[in-house]
Amino acid sequence: MRQILKKIVMPVFTLIERLVDFHTSPLPSLKQRLEEIFGRYEIGTTRFIKKNLRGGVAFDIGANVGYYARLMSRYADRVYAFEPDPDNFKILAENCKRHPTITPVNAAVCDRTGTVDFF
Repeated sequence: MRQILKKIVMPVFTLIERLVDFHTSPLPSLKQRLEEIFGRYEIGTTRFIKKNLRGGVAFDIGANVGYYARLMSRYADRVYAFEPDPDNFKILAENCKRHPTITPVNAAVCDRTGTVDFF
């Protein structure tokens, strides 16, 4: 039953992602992915950004697939979105293609210079 449901739901979900031009990681739950697509993810933080961000430069540290970067791009003049994970960065870059004020950066942000294993 679960496999049949998955075969029905996932193509519809993929179509929704294409229609709204926002792609999600396959790792989170379907609920979280739908919240990201429809702008209902972490609603308290989403409301805070909408209410308080006005112009200037914004940084999305650990941008994941770019939910906050895209949200902040509506209110900030420039957004830098940092994501070290290569799989998430590919999705982030795709999600930022049509948003020229977002600069995706495939790097981690830390208080010191160097390299670390990412897991």
